Amino acid sequence: MNDTMNDTIQTVSLSIMKNRLDHLAEVAASANAEISAIKAELMRRYVAQVNQAYAQAMKDHGTLNIDLPDGWGIKAKINKSVKYDSRLLMDVAAQMPWERAQKLFKVNVSMTETLYKALDAVDPDLKAKVDEGRTETLSSPSIELVPPAA
Repeated sequence: MNDTMNDTIQTVSLSIMKNRLDHLAEVAASANAEISAIKAELMRRYVAQVNQAYAQAMKDHGTLNIDLPDGWGIKAKINKSVKYDSRLLMDVAAQMPWERAQKLFKVNVSMTETLYKALDAVDPDLKAKVDEGRTETLSSPSIELVPPAA
């Protein structure tokens, strides 16, 4: 935000701020819908060419630049994500010293708040042990303008 806009915002009424926020939310939603439509059309037009370029490059992921007529080009990107079988990796980790397992594997054990809250009635001793490894973090406040009732 530039300084002039910041100065203006500091002097306007809450009503004007609320109207501006609502307008900008509508503009953003409309822009996002149009962006999605344009991306879908680009995909429709060029997906075959992109697939062919990846095959020719013998790549299944990464970024490729493809030249189009009239000097235009497209940049195609295929992300790669990898998932592991947690149960299998836990079995592998259990067969090595904890220090080595921590270095090799991302270890993140958690539980839902619903189960945590139920522990008090089901197993207070287990809840006490879980409490030692539990940390609560609060977010920053969220502020939304609510106009006066009409």
